[in-house]
Amino acid sequence: MSRFFFDVHDGTMHLDEFGMESINLEDARSIGLRLLSELNRDDIAKGCDRYALTVLISDEDHHPVYTATLSLTGIWLLR
Repeated sequence: MSRFFFDVHDGTMHLDEFGMESINLEDARSIGLRLLSELNRDDIAKGCDRYALTVLISDEDHHPVYTATLSLTGIWLLR
């Protein structure tokens, strides 16, 4: 088991200073995707129509091991 860090970029980089310990790579991936989902829900509730969220997962030596990006583009189709 290792420590993984979950940095989030939403236009600004938010560095994870503490990380999460005692998880494996597959658990780290699941946590990162769940984090994107939760942040996405918050942004949609704020009425955002265009944004991208990225999570960068790094190991305990701060080497990147996984990244995922979730993007949303909403366009009004009224004339």
